[in-house]
Amino acid sequence: MSHQAAAQATHSIKIVVPLPGGAGDIVARLLAEQVGRAHGVAIVTENRPGAGTIIGTESVARAAPDGGTLLINAPYILINPSAKGEFRSAE
Repeated sequence: MSHQAAAQATHSIKIVVPLPGGAGDIVARLLAEQVGRAHGVAIVTENRPGAGTIIGTESVARAAPDGGTLLINAPYILINPSAKGEFRSAE
């Protein structure tokens, strides 16, 4: 998160982890603690597992575009569009 984004945050920031507890959850909570302390912003982590990370990921995609909702995910997020039949090639 840039300093500018943190400075603009007048409300709490939410980090969504679309996985049950584990490495992603630990990273999100450590990041929230450090960034929140450094910038004086309240940061909340929310686990939204299910459907192979699609539930949490879509909740972030639908959030207000104000920079107040962030996503921490694993690399296999790149596979999900093809699993849902929504993959579009660059051709």
